[in-house]
Amino acid sequence: MKPARLPLLVLLLAAASCSRAPDIYAPPIERRPIEGAAPDLEEFIRMRAPRAGQHLVRDFLSAPAGQVYRWTNQQPALRFHLRRSAGRRLRFDFVIAGATFKETGPVTIVFKVNGRLLDTVRYDAPGEKRFEKAVPADWLDADPAIVSAEIDKVWVSKTDGARLAVMLLGAGFVP
Repeated sequence: MKPARLPLLVLLLAAASCSRAPDIYAPPIERRPIEGAAPDLEEFIRMRAPRAGQHLVRDFLSAPAGQVYRWTNQQPALRFHLRRSAGRRLRFDFVIAGATFKETGPVTIVFKVNGRLLDTVRYDAPGEKRFEKAVPADWLDADPAIVSAEIDKVWVSKTDGARLAVMLLGAGFVP
């Protein structure tokens, strides 16, 4: 290659390596999360509600849509979004079935909120029950709030091994 063409080649290579500078955009505006209820969680839910399944965390048997109750296993847990934490009461509406009670006898249930023991109650008869008790506001700082029940005895089917504790009708927080 001739020495006179070398500067021309360098100039062509330099021109070919140039590219257009990227467009400059301002960073997006920072936005705070929207305050208020999470769209998928209620403060209290009936098991017959279409969105009840969104509250279930563990230990529930499947149920057809719209069924009034859901069978629980030994340690059911649910989650709830609360708009406020002061002055709240945890409520569980449930049934201890007569057929299961014949084999299990009295049932003791431990109720917890965010892992803290709220109360322990012994039920000496079958039938429809309501547990309701005030919850200290400082226990409800987690979102969602997790509530659970620990049932000491469950009925076990001799045919398919299904484990049944109580029939939950509704649960959550009330004023």
